[in-house]
Amino acid sequence: MERKRPSGTASGALGSPFLDAALLSPPEQALRSSDALITAVFDAARADTYESAEAEASQRVRTFRVIDAAEKRLANAGYAVHQDGKTDSGALNAAGEGSFVQIDPARPFRLHVDGRVCAIVEGAVLIHDDPAVEYGGQFVDWRLADTADADLAFWRPYKDERKADPGGPMRFWQHDHIMRRPVKLRSAYASAGKAPVFQAKPLCIRVGPLVRFTNESCALVWLELETPGLVRIRYRKADDQLAVPQAGKALRELGMKSRYAATVRVGGRHFALVRIDGLAADTLYQYTIELAPLPAIGAIPQTDAQLAAAFPAALPQPVRGSLIRQLKGASFRGDCWLFFRTLQPDYAQLRFAHGSCRKYPGDTAADGTAPGPDMLAVFGTDWLAKQKLLAEWPRFFLHTGD
Repeated sequence: MERKRPSGTASGALGSPFLDAALLSPPEQALRSSDALITAVFDAARADTYESAEAEASQRVRTFRVIDAAEKRLANAGYAVHQDGKTDSGALNAAGEGSFVQIDPARPFRLHVDGRVCAIVEGAVLIHDDPAVEYGGQFVDWRLADTADADLAFWRPYKDERKADPGGPMRFWQHDHIMRRPVKLRSAYASAGKAPVFQAKPLCIRVGPLVRFTNESCALVWLELETPGLVRIRYRKADDQLAVPQAGKALRELGMKSRYAATVRVGGRHFALVRIDGLAADTLYQYTIELAPLPAIGAIPQTDAQLAAAFPAALPQPVRGSLIRQLKGASFRGDCWLFFRTLQPDYAQLRFAHGSCRKYPGDTAADGTAPGPDMLAVFGTDWLAKQKLLAEWPRFFLHTGD
């Protein structure tokens, strides 16, 4: 017996590979609904397959690599990777590699390398829209970092910015560091099972240090860092309270005390103010500065006890060497040691220096070029450096402008 088609059906219409929807509904509606159903089914299957493949591939990415400031592999440095209460930690191997053991790199994680601040080189993306990131970048658009054309649209200019001269008011590391910031594996690297690469370098002083205030019992030391960080000042009374500090003379470190601060962010820049109190009046103190990254997770330390607990007991030797080189430019001795003097409670007589313009119109150097020499530099080299006794030095410099 010949089977009759339901009224209104179209000959040969197949609405689904599993069930002929034309048997259940009018033909046009059947075709539209069945096509939509087919599309939805296949899209869902394709998405599930892609996500499963990406997740599977990311599980094959069990290592990451770290290079130093000179773009060479960073070996033997301690590291920690944090994610959802889990931590992978250890020391980078001879190839500068660390391991993902519990951590899934396809999901957000945070990277910490001892004594250093990190940035992405390739293979990972910053979760820039996380409120905790407070991203204020000026150079690159992280929204483009994981798109189909990311190699040209993002990663080529990103590489140029990362390697650019760090001078100027805006700096790559200032905005695009990943300290305390979540990152994850780039999709293309996850699919290919390719390891990401990070760069780690010692923290950098951008401006300072400057002694911004002293009285008879307290001093405030101010500095700006290139990135967020922790600051430790180690200090003690100078053994020689009469002579101007001279280069090359060894300084004792017995009985050093410490004071700490964490940077605060203002306008996308990172400042620290360290208060040193409990000082003796009319006394010369020697001090030096050490820097470390903020903790990768948890609250930023604020109290003296919290800061002391968070600061590393010892910094890696390459990090200490970097800090010494940075402080040389600010040190009267040309090394890592700097000095300040506290004031007397009262003065019958007080010596101070006064100046207006550091460089003023019409002034010329010895070779006729304008403007002439920086008056502060000349004051330091041609006057201060020739004094032998601290009593001959001014207590402060008063700038009054024009």
